Amino acid sequence: SAPEAYAALARRVDLRDGEAAAWTRAAEAMYLPYDEELGIHPQDADFLELQPWDFAHTPPSKYPLLLHFHPLVIYRHQVLKQADVVLAMSLRNDQFAPEVRRRNFDYYDPITTGDSSLS
Repeated sequence: SAPEAYAALARRVDLRDGEAAAWTRAAEAMYLPYDEELGIHPQDADFLELQPWDFAHTPPSKYPLLLHFHPLVIYRHQVLKQADVVLAMSLRNDQFAPEVRRRNFDYYDPITTGDSSLS
């Protein structure tokens, strides 16, 4: 039965009392910014204020970026190791219209380096 399966899973992962409720509260408190002009969800509230990274003049020998540029230089630009917004939309694609997912993918793909060990 579903309750028995849930109880078995909760024991296996050591789910504590109140833990799932805390996840729900955290999810309800999350802010997902949206830019009307671009029709995308920015990576964070200030992401679109950052300067674009000059990918056209960054030679392949300078990748991964973190090995060749100080993090404070990188983090001042619109450049990502992995596109968290696109990942979140993939995981919860029932919450986002296909055209919104496409606009976000099209925006983030060119500025994502894939330098993350999670990519």
